[in-house]
Amino acid sequence: MLISLVPLELSVMRKEYFNRWYSLSSYYISVTLVDLPVQIFCTFLFCSLIYLLSGQPLILFRISMFLLIFIVTGLMSQAIGMLVSTLCKGFVINTVIVALILMFWTTYAGGMIRISDTPKIYRWLYDISFMKHSVQGVLHAVYGYDRSVLPCPVMFCPFGSPKVMLKTIDMGENLYWINVSFITSIYVVLKVCAFIALKYKLSSI
Repeated sequence: MLISLVPLELSVMRKEYFNRWYSLSSYYISVTLVDLPVQIFCTFLFCSLIYLLSGQPLILFRISMFLLIFIVTGLMSQAIGMLVSTLCKGFVINTVIVALILMFWTTYAGGMIRISDTPKIYRWLYDISFMKHSVQGVLHAVYGYDRSVLPCPVMFCPFGSPKVMLKTIDMGENLYWINVSFITSIYVVLKVCAFIALKYKLSSI
């Protein structure tokens, strides 16, 4: 949403900002606070349906952790969109750049290519990929914390045990709160960078 809104609002904001109607910090904080409830509510609604329709156990702490990791991931994606739309001109350019950024980090999320199958020289990319931390957090929210053996309709079921499944995809170590902290930290950094970029863009006019 911010990819299309920021370029449209920028021309109006320039006039209002230079007329001293408000400070840049007050504008930026208000935009963030106004968008925050909408982002959280939409993510909450969508992920609640996913959790229920996928037949996951109705345990409060699992549901809460599942929703939390998706909410911080959504906010992180929003911050990327705001930074890119502030730096670049045009809706099409913004869309392409954001898609390329997300595609790159999705490649190193651990779902498409296992960490153990990746050359060692590139494995550090998984550590800094917010998508990998998001996927790991979701998997441990659903399958971690000593979840019981999953029901299996066939005699041989290699992934009936959640622990075995997590180890197979190289995410056996439970780092849920580290994952949440990492994504939240990057979100804050990107929001600060977006503010600096916006301030620079206005001052360079």
